[in-house]
Amino acid sequence: MHKKEVIYVYNISQLDNLTKVKFVQALKGRNGHEGVVGEHRGRFLVPGCFIVLDSKSQDIEEFFNHWNVKFDKYSVELLGETHKIDYVG
Repeated sequence: MHKKEVIYVYNISQLDNLTKVKFVQALKGRNGHEGVVGEHRGRFLVPGCFIVLDSKSQDIEEFFNHWNVKFDKYSVELLGETHKIDYVG
């Protein structure tokens, strides 16, 4: 069984401090409410990087575009014990 996912790496350095806080709260959640990553059953890998199912990628990209946040996108296909990663950009 092949499982297609997308890894997003984003950069918020161009945002002012208040907008950074609001973006991160919308992305990760706040006060017991899930953010957009959790709502789409994604998971954070490291700061500034998370993975979601490929079927959720359009919603995630609309979220980034709404906030004017730059991101890179990597397509990941899980093939049993091996993994294939392609830069989608």
